[in-house]
Amino acid sequence: MRFVHALTHGLLSLGLIGTALGAAAADYPSKSITLIVPYAPGGVTDGLSRQVAQFLSKELKQAVPVDNRPGGSATIGGRLLATAKPDGYTIGVFDATGITVTPQLYSHPPYDSLKAFQPVTRLGNNYQIIVAHPAAPVNTLAELISHAQKHPDTPIATPGAVGINIIEFARLGQVANFKMTNVGYNGSAPLLQDVMAGQIQFAFLDVASAMNYVKSGKVKAIAVTSKKRLDLLPQVPTVAESGYPDYEAVAWFGVLVPAATPKAAVARLDAALQAFGRSKEYADWARERSFVPAVSSDPDAFAQSLRGEIERYTRVGRQLNLQIN
Repeated sequence: MRFVHALTHGLLSLGLIGTALGAAAADYPSKSITLIVPYAPGGVTDGLSRQVAQFLSKELKQAVPVDNRPGGSATIGGRLLATAKPDGYTIGVFDATGITVTPQLYSHPPYDSLKAFQPVTRLGNNYQIIVAHPAAPVNTLAELISHAQKHPDTPIATPGAVGINIIEFARLGQVANFKMTNVGYNGSAPLLQDVMAGQIQFAFLDVASAMNYVKSGKVKAIAVTSKKRLDLLPQVPTVAESGYPDYEAVAWFGVLVPAATPKAAVARLDAALQAFGRSKEYADWARERSFVPAVSSDPDAFAQSLRGEIERYTRVGRQLNLQIN
């Protein structure tokens, strides 16, 4: 009888737990959701994050404060997200740098991206651009390469000391046979301020962050990494047409949560982000920056694409001898 009583009590407890979990899932979200950005305010990731936060706040009827945590080539924010409570109330908008690139280059990685995170929704892609101070002594990619071959210690700024920008620029250097000295910044905004001020003459960063500065003439564009010229910058040649037809560099942006976040919360977030991807606000924001909306069909598809990218950047990092001790 004691066994039967204990079993009955256990089943009732499980039933109550299941009911509680079901209710919690149905009530999600019931409080504010913190959105981590691994870069300083002002860049494309920050701008996209604020678009996401504003939309989610309306869609989910909860506040979504943005928490900028720059540094460590996006791994400071990555570590914060990886160690956050997996309850659906901490999310992150990241690009490839902090997830599929930088962690693979550490001799002692700060986290295992495949185990630390649950991908939710891929939001879009962004190309890279080489820009220069208006008075810099080069105007074309060929001139930049020639200048760098004569002066290999010439500095070039990138968002982050190591990340997709530096690895893709190093890949271009390998293809075109030149080297420059990388200077990492905690985001695109402070980088662009220094280029405009003449503190550093060259930079390699995402198009969306540089767009308004190029269009206003505050910096000059040398080349973009898309296969064809961008509609909003038709005067800027591509790296491909400048003599390197096989070269293209593109970075993804998306939303992730800590691993073990309840599936119901992930599904609710994904549904809201799918709606964001279809919104006019997002389309307008993206079009103004030559950002390419590319919303993933589901979290599993996003996760699968990350696995393949991690393998690729691990291989490329070794080929280029890029490693962080």
